[in-house]
Amino acid sequence: MFMCFVLLADMDESLALQYCYPWNNASCIKTVRPTYEYVVMFFIFSVISATTVVVNLLVVIAIAHFRQLHTPTNLLILSLSV
Repeated sequence: MFMCFVLLADMDESLALQYCYPWNNASCIKTVRPTYEYVVMFFIFSVISATTVVVNLLVVIAIAHFRQLHTPTNLLILSLSV
């Protein structure tokens, strides 16, 4: 019974303590996040990426459509948004 408890305690400790580089015990300790945090971060980064693409597309369309926006400065902004 005691041996089983020690093995379970070692197993929980090994799950809780993970290193960034497993072969080097002096490396940083890896933080293990729950799955819902990964889902929330994925959703937030996806929304930010999609918003960036849409806004850059609007810049390209606006500069390409309006002739008065064809200035050297706006062409630089256009090249950065592509």
